[in-house]
Amino acid sequence: METRKQMKKNARGAIKKHHLIYIIACFFAAIIGTEFAGSLQLFRQSSEDISIIQISYNGAIINNQNFYDIMIDDYQERAQNYDESIANRDPDSPVNKILDRRNGVLATMVNGVSSGSFFATILVAIRNVTGSKSIAAGIFICGVAILLFFFWAFIKNVYRVAMRRIFLEGVSYDKVPHQRFLYVFRIKCVLDIAITMFVLAMYKFLWSITIIGVAIKHYSYLMVPYIVAENPKIPSKTAINLSRKMMNGHKLQYFWNDITFWGWFVLDVVTFGMSRIVFTNAYRIAYFAECYKNLRQYAKEREFEGSEYLNDKYLFEKATVEELNREYAAIGRLKERTGHMPEVFTHGVKGFMAKWFGISLASQAENDAYADYRINKVRVDRYRAEMEQMAYPTRLHPIPEKQKNFKVTQINYMKLYSVTSIILLFFSFCITGWVWEVLLHIYYDGQIINRGFTHGPWLPIYGVGGVIIITLLKRFRDRPVLEFLVAFVLCGFIEYFTAWLLETVNGEKWWDYSGYFLNLDGRICAEGLLVFAVGGCTVVYLIAPLLDAFFKRIDRRLATVICVVLLAAFFSDCCYSFKHPNTGKGITEYEEISFNSPQ
Repeated sequence: METRKQMKKNARGAIKKHHLIYIIACFFAAIIGTEFAGSLQLFRQSSEDISIIQISYNGAIINNQNFYDIMIDDYQERAQNYDESIANRDPDSPVNKILDRRNGVLATMVNGVSSGSFFATILVAIRNVTGSKSIAAGIFICGVAILLFFFWAFIKNVYRVAMRRIFLEGVSYDKVPHQRFLYVFRIKCVLDIAITMFVLAMYKFLWSITIIGVAIKHYSYLMVPYIVAENPKIPSKTAINLSRKMMNGHKLQYFWNDITFWGWFVLDVVTFGMSRIVFTNAYRIAYFAECYKNLRQYAKEREFEGSEYLNDKYLFEKATVEELNREYAAIGRLKERTGHMPEVFTHGVKGFMAKWFGISLASQAENDAYADYRINKVRVDRYRAEMEQMAYPTRLHPIPEKQKNFKVTQINYMKLYSVTSIILLFFSFCITGWVWEVLLHIYYDGQIINRGFTHGPWLPIYGVGGVIIITLLKRFRDRPVLEFLVAFVLCGFIEYFTAWLLETVNGEKWWDYSGYFLNLDGRICAEGLLVFAVGGCTVVYLIAPLLDAFFKRIDRRLATVICVVLLAAFFSDCCYSFKHPNTGKGITEYEEISFNSPQ
């Protein structure tokens, strides 16, 4: 077996290669409370602002009926106090302006959970259905208990195993793709893992009531999550017994291993937990992943009972080129069919526009060839690291993993858009945004109001936002998560700049998010940006490809005429509106209406 010094060196090397995904894995574990909960002490807000709902029983004997009354009274009092505390905050404080919670769906959700009114509403609803306070209280208590148990068993415990799988793959491989977070779902073993971890928790609980059971059994069962991460199908008792045998004679050694981290614990205190977030948490798990690698080899060499379940051959041993070529033959054939990018898009203005903005100045046949090339390349790239022995070969996993479907769909989001399509998409988004906001005002205020700065049936910010997401974010299109995050930031910049420009030029506000949770100067807020980011991704991956397919059916000359007419009308409206902007009730006057939304 390797020495402690060598294993720590290997762990630091693994962190260097996989620092980002390791940190994300540990940070998420801290957020959901799986492990490392103390790491977030620096980010915790005061208990007055976000408090866990507590009820004072004053020593009374509680039955279901007066439990219901106490909960309702307590929740209502807390909700009233919470509303008053929000209303009394200094409106000029920069922090309070950002964290305001008076308007919007997000504010309602945060206030409802924080004050307890959300739970009171559920209680009253159950009581109205059942007609009994006792039954309502009983259902509420059982429901909360079930939800907490489900979260503990199927989220916290399962993630504990999934996180260790990421660290185990990082021992031998240079890349650990972010898709490995979904490992347990792709092999459909969530229930198996939950059962094993539940049994482990019961064993630990029973031993905890003994004098020395807590300390000893902590180390006896230390390897169970790693064993399950390798083979989720292993029987629960077998995994526990195997861990006990693997740790037999090594418990004191691993106790001293923990002691050697004391310097890092001191640093964690000095940095208020920040060093735990960026290094220490990942370092400890990476180190124990190295320990598991050595103990696993030790168990297999001595043929411990249950060691036959440690059958993931390629977790610590790379597959040969011949094995990879055999299992990834279909990917290899797809790679051969992908070929090369059409030459017209490799240089010059056409190449620049296609590469950076997804705009095509070529023929339709060349556009289709480019789209097929790009979508196939994305699919090949997903397995490229595995085929090159840089990432764990998922197709060689002992438990068959759900594989991607390589059928090219009609909705090809990697396509290029012609200039005509971009113009028509712009007006489609502008007009759709205008219709959306007009309908919202009809619903909320019962009035037909021509929304927006201009006088025509369009809201330019929707069109500009949609087109910019399609063009400027073209380089992120094969990475949906990154596309969403960048779209969130980009939409915020566009909306804030547009609001500032309109206010500076005309001295009027066409939207105001003051009172919305997480707003900035009333020009943008988290709630609106989330909607824009989700909408932007929907546009990129679904709506724009479908609309483009429809626009292609229109005769090119007719489409050109439509574009010219729309652009002429739009720019004429914009020029007129800069001198005579669209203002009035429901547009720039918010005091008299109940709904404020951006345009």
